[in-house]
Amino acid sequence: MSTDARVSHCGKRVNNQFLDMNLMTQGKSAEIMIKNEEGKVMITEKIENEVSVTRRFNIKKLDHGNYYLEVHMAGQNFINDFEK
Repeated sequence: MSTDARVSHCGKRVNNQFLDMNLMTQGKSAEIMIKNEEGKVMITEKIENEVSVTRRFNIKKLDHGNYYLEVHMAGQNFINDFEK
């Protein structure tokens, strides 16, 4: 069963150039997406066989506005919003 929730085990920091993210996957597969307000996927990355994930996403080219950081992992969907 899939659940939507705020990303509680994912840390993020945003400025106008980068989105820094930390995620505990405990070796589970995960997909990370950054979507715009309309739900269009702007950035995506698949994670395999990592216990702890640290990523810096370059968001310089994204227009100013509201975005969503989505993590799909172990049958659950975690969503966290941010503004650029």
